[in-house]
Amino acid sequence: MNNCIHIVQTGSESLAAWSDDLATPGASRYANGIRPPVETFEQYGSIALVEAVSPRAVLIELKALTAACCSITYAGKLTPDGKEIQSGESGSAIRNNWTRMRGDSCVSAPR
Repeated sequence: MNNCIHIVQTGSESLAAWSDDLATPGASRYANGIRPPVETFEQYGSIALVEAVSPRAVLIELKALTAACCSITYAGKLTPDGKEIQSGESGSAIRNNWTRMRGDSCVSAPR
Protein backbone atom coordinates (compact mmCIF):
# COMPACT_ATOMS: atom_id res chain seq x y z
CA MET A 1 0.00 0.00 0.00
CA ASN A 2 1.09 3.57 -0.62
CA ASN A 3 -0.16 5.22 2.51
CA CYS A 4 -0.42 8.84 1.52
CA ILE A 5 -1.20 11.73 3.81
CA HIS A 6 -2.54 15.11 2.75
CA ILE A 7 -1.89 18.01 5.12
CA VAL A 8 -3.37 21.44 4.49
CA GLN A 9 -3.34 24.67 6.43
CA THR A 10 -6.90 25.67 7.32
CA GLY A 11 -6.22 28.80 9.33
CA SER A 12 -3.36 30.85 10.68
CA GLU A 13 -2.51 28.17 13.24
CA SER A 14 -4.57 25.14 12.29
CA LEU A 15 -4.04 22.12 10.04
CA ALA A 16 -6.31 19.45 8.59
CA ALA A 17 -5.27 16.05 7.26
CA TRP A 18 -6.58 12.92 5.60
CA SER A 19 -4.95 9.79 4.25
CA ASP A 20 -5.38 7.61 1.19
CA ASP A 21 -4.40 3.95 0.91
CA LEU A 22 -3.58 2.93 -2.64
CA ALA A 23 -2.28 -0.33 -4.02
CA THR A 24 0.10 0.55 -6.85
CA PRO A 25 -0.12 -2.02 -9.67
CA GLY A 26 3.19 -3.84 -10.06
CA ALA A 27 4.48 -2.79 -6.63
CA SER A 28 3.88 -6.21 -5.05
CA ARG A 29 5.72 -9.34 -6.10
CA TYR A 30 4.00 -12.70 -6.29
CA ALA A 31 5.45 -16.22 -6.25
CA ASN A 32 5.53 -18.18 -9.49
CA GLY A 33 2.09 -19.47 -10.38
CA ILE A 34 0.20 -16.91 -8.30
CA ARG A 35 -1.68 -14.42 -10.39
CA PRO A 36 -1.89 -10.84 -9.13
CA PRO A 37 -5.39 -9.51 -8.43
CA VAL A 38 -7.19 -7.90 -11.34
CA GLU A 39 -8.53 -5.08 -9.16
CA THR A 40 -6.69 -2.80 -6.77
CA PHE A 41 -7.73 -1.74 -3.28
CA GLU A 42 -8.18 1.99 -2.90
CA GLN A 43 -9.48 3.86 0.13
CA TYR A 44 -9.65 7.64 0.05
CA GLY A 45 -10.25 10.30 2.67
CA SER A 46 -9.60 8.61 6.03
CA ILE A 47 -9.59 11.51 8.48
CA ALA A 48 -6.28 12.04 10.26
CA LEU A 49 -5.48 14.33 13.15
CA VAL A 50 -2.44 16.57 12.76
CA GLU A 51 -0.85 19.03 15.14
CA ALA A 52 2.08 21.36 14.52
CA VAL A 53 4.14 20.94 17.68
CA SER A 54 6.71 23.45 16.41
CA PRO A 55 7.23 25.33 13.12
CA ARG A 56 9.05 22.28 11.65
CA ALA A 57 7.55 19.35 13.60
CA VAL A 58 4.18 17.59 13.38
CA LEU A 59 2.32 14.91 15.28
CA ILE A 60 0.01 12.86 13.04
CA GLU A 61 -2.60 10.29 14.06
CA LEU A 62 -3.73 8.16 11.11
CA LYS A 63 -7.09 6.38 11.08
CA ALA A 64 -7.96 8.45 14.14
CA LEU A 65 -11.72 8.51 13.63
CA THR A 66 -12.38 5.14 12.02
CA ALA A 67 -14.44 2.36 13.59
CA ALA A 68 -11.70 -0.20 12.97
CA CYS A 69 -8.91 -0.68 15.48
CA CYS A 70 -6.39 1.04 15.91
CA SER A 71 -5.03 4.51 15.20
CA ILE A 72 -1.37 4.98 14.27
CA THR A 73 0.65 7.86 15.72
CA TYR A 74 3.58 9.39 13.85
CA ALA A 75 5.87 12.20 15.00
CA GLY A 76 8.10 13.81 12.40
CA LYS A 77 10.14 16.85 11.48
CA LEU A 78 10.30 18.71 8.19
CA THR A 79 13.71 18.38 6.52
CA PRO A 80 15.65 21.63 5.88
CA ASP A 81 14.81 21.49 2.15
CA GLY A 82 11.09 21.04 2.96
CA LYS A 83 10.80 17.92 0.79
CA GLU A 84 10.23 15.32 3.51
CA ILE A 85 8.83 14.77 6.95
CA GLN A 86 11.14 12.36 8.77
CA SER A 87 10.72 10.40 11.97
CA GLY A 88 13.63 9.80 14.31
CA GLU A 89 12.13 6.45 15.32
CA SER A 90 13.17 3.29 13.53
CA GLY A 91 10.87 0.31 13.43
CA SER A 92 7.78 2.52 13.41
CA ALA A 93 4.41 0.96 12.59
CA ILE A 94 4.46 3.10 9.45
CA ARG A 95 7.20 4.47 7.24
CA ASN A 96 10.07 6.56 8.60
CA ASN A 97 9.59 9.37 6.10
CA TRP A 98 6.93 11.03 3.95
CA THR A 99 7.99 12.62 0.66
CA ARG A 100 6.27 15.77 -0.63
CA MET A 101 4.44 15.10 -3.92
CA ARG A 102 3.24 17.47 -6.63
CA GLY A 103 -0.43 18.39 -6.65
CA ASP A 104 -2.89 16.08 -4.98
CA SER A 105 -1.57 12.73 -6.20
CA CYS A 106 -0.02 10.05 -4.03
CA VAL A 107 1.84 8.47 -6.92
CA SER A 108 3.22 11.38 -8.94
CA ALA A 109 6.90 12.28 -9.11
CA PRO A 110 8.33 13.95 -5.97
CA ARG A 111 9.05 17.68 -6.00
